[in-house]
Amino acid sequence: MAMEGIAQRANNELHGWQEVGRRLGVGRSKVFALWAGGELPSVKVGAKRMSTTRQLDDYITRLESGAA
Repeated sequence: MAMEGIAQRANNELHGWQEVGRRLGVGRSKVFALWAGGELPSVKVGAKRMSTTRQLDDYITRLESGAA
C-alpha cells in the first residue's frame, strides 16, 4: 500500500514550463502553445501553469504512437 502511495505522488508531481520543455526538448513558447492548444493537459496553481508527471508521460506516449 505504501508503494502505491509513492507511485501516486510521483505521477502527480508538478512540472513548470522549464522541466516540461527540458523533457520534450522544446522551448518556452512551444510549451505554452501545447498548453494553450490543449495538446498537453495542465493545471493552474495560482498564476502558474504546470503539467503533472502523468500528463507529461501520457503526452509522450501519444507522440510515440503517432496520435499527438
